[in-house]
Amino acid sequence: MAHRRCHAWQLQPASAIGWVGVVGGVLGPPALWLAWASYRDDRAQADTGLTLEQVADQIAAAVRDQWTAEAGHGQPTLPVWLASATNWSMC
Repeated sequence: MAHRRCHAWQLQPASAIGWVGVVGGVLGPPALWLAWASYRDDRAQADTGLTLEQVADQIAAAVRDQWTAEAGHGQPTLPVWLASATNWSMC
């Protein structure tokens, strides 16, 4: 009896579950590695070394600057929903 060699291109699973296993086994590890590498690189770029307190101070400074600029334009503008809620003359 001759020994028959099985090559990857001759793989013929008998059911859909078999094909899912083949496709998952071939594409799964590279996809997992790509997802992990993307996450790792994103975390490395996001690490700015700032503490939570420093970030809060930066946000507070930006809001203060925005409010100061608005105050320089005269009467501050209210958002539409707030302006309509406080306009009692419409009642």
